[in-house]
Amino acid sequence: MADAPSTPPASGSGRWIRIALVISLAVNLLVLGVIGGAVFSGKRNDGRPAAQLNELGIGPYGRALTQEQRRDLRTTIRGNRAELRNTGRALRDS
Repeated sequence: MADAPSTPPASGSGRWIRIALVISLAVNLLVLGVIGGAVFSGKRNDGRPAAQLNELGIGPYGRALTQEQRRDLRTTIRGNRAELRNTGRALRDS
């Protein structure tokens, strides 16, 4: 007589493999998200947001300034913040 093919007894090992695969997928997605977030965050190498100058509406002109000129511009803007805010509101209201 031919022996019937034996099937392994049902055990919980298949369940643990599935859990391990789900955990592995979650860790891989986490790593991918961290890398993607770092690449697409808009941060430059010096840690400042690249969009900071664009928000002022002076993007290419601001990038053409030296670091000292940018610092002076930021100081001037911070010193005149209230006046600039009022001017911006007046322009939006008109």
